[in-house]
Amino acid sequence: MARRPGQPSQPPCRDGVARHDEPNPRDRQARHDEPNPRDRQARHDQPNPRDRQARHDQPNPRDRGSVSVFFVVAAIAMLVLIGLVVDGGGKIRALQKADAAAAEAARQGGQAIVAAPAVEGEGVQVDAAAARAAAQAYLDQSGVEGSASIVNGTQLTVTTTKTYRPIFLSLVGVDSIAVTGGATVRLARGPNGG
Repeated sequence: MARRPGQPSQPPCRDGVARHDEPNPRDRQARHDEPNPRDRQARHDQPNPRDRQARHDQPNPRDRGSVSVFFVVAAIAMLVLIGLVVDGGGKIRALQKADAAAAEAARQGGQAIVAAPAVEGEGVQVDAAAARAAAQAYLDQSGVEGSASIVNGTQLTVTTTKTYRPIFLSLVGVDSIAVTGGATVRLARGPNGG
């Protein structure tokens, strides 16, 4: 059976003959696709969840820049912490170097003995003036600022000073940090040296 233009097509039945008295399922589907005016009104009264979601996806004008402020504050806090770690560690290293230089200078000064009595076996005698001069000479050769002094004629005290130039603290106006090291040795005399 040929279909005429403008006439809806009918699906053939099992026996191959089209029945005009049965509704066409395609026509029924077409009717379901058309919105019912009552349904449209009911849908209009209820909020659409998609619209609600779309409103949540749009940024609130009052929130503009709030993430930027948080990021700036967090970045500054991180830079301060990094600066404290780096510059604090640098100051500790400078202090250790100052202490090591003072200890080595004191050791050098403690080895300044009077040679003649020690060679003859009369005991070890430490020359206090030579000990102080040896400690000062070590500091001068090492390029370390410091001083050596004799206290009560029996102790050699060496004091050193080092300067640490901070990396991060220089951004806030701290140009240098001075650290002081020190060491003391007792100028012992041998059993026969008094």
